[in-house]
Amino acid sequence: MHVFRDFRRPVDRLSLLQLGTSIILLFTAALFLSMIIAGCSGDNPVSHSGVEHSGSELDAMHFDVADSRAIDGNSVDATSVQKRSYSGFSLEAKHSYIRSYPGGGGVFIVKLKPSDGFTGVVAIQLSANPALNARLDRRTLSAQSNIAEIVIRPSETVEIKTYQIDITARQFANITSQSQCRTISVEVEMIPWGSAKPTEAMAKRDPLVAWIQQTHPEFGTFDDQEWYPYITYPGILVVEHWTFLNQEWEMRICFHVMIPPHDWSMIQIRRHGEWDPVFAAMREHNGTTYEINQIPVSEYPTFFGY
Repeated sequence: MHVFRDFRRPVDRLSLLQLGTSIILLFTAALFLSMIIAGCSGDNPVSHSGVEHSGSELDAMHFDVADSRAIDGNSVDATSVQKRSYSGFSLEAKHSYIRSYPGGGGVFIVKLKPSDGFTGVVAIQLSANPALNARLDRRTLSAQSNIAEIVIRPSETVEIKTYQIDITARQFANITSQSQCRTISVEVEMIPWGSAKPTEAMAKRDPLVAWIQQTHPEFGTFDDQEWYPYITYPGILVVEHWTFLNQEWEMRICFHVMIPPHDWSMIQIRRHGEWDPVFAAMREHNGTTYEINQIPVSEYPTFFGY
């Protein structure tokens, strides 16, 4: 015998109430899930126009910092980032443009600028063409440790054009609010400039370094360290500009390509993790011999804003 249920009987009011409650709970859960997946607030979407960097190693240098090893553009682990409430932040690049060349180099410096009440940390990552070999020196920033650096070492076969690098900072919020993102972009103009050996630049550098070590021991020693050299401003003649990088310092050297007594040279040093250079000096001929003196950092010549 088959039993048929009469679907025409009135629906129990309690059942309707339970059904309504279930629908509300499902909608709320879906809303929270969509907020987490979105990752960024609606006012600050993350936009990557570059290609995710593959993370190839720099041959001549390896950055180690207190919070992590150097990382590539797509290896930020969101689960390792402390989740805190926030009160806003922004990113600032010290310069938004550099020149480089196949086999050359370059450094961008980025600062986290927290608003009042900001706490916790933000995760940072970059998006860049793999041919630039771009590397971040750290994976997180905070109000107390707010500077990161991007070092590029373009391959010998990089295409001659202008490249964009996107740097994104993201703070993962708690479940009651959306994560907050900020993205800034910088540019690298690749120009056709042949690689050169730093033989003359090193000859100009060595007397200046020796003088700094003798007269300013607070900077430590620069001897027996591995440096990665490249031309700072490819295309600039008469005065040559070189940069030497190691794990602790960005050292710049410039010199007048002339015969004595017009062959002056200058040095400027900046410690990694610092926004500004800390020291500069000049070596020049006084008519009788060469002498070296400290100069204001602002007197060291720069081009193109960096």
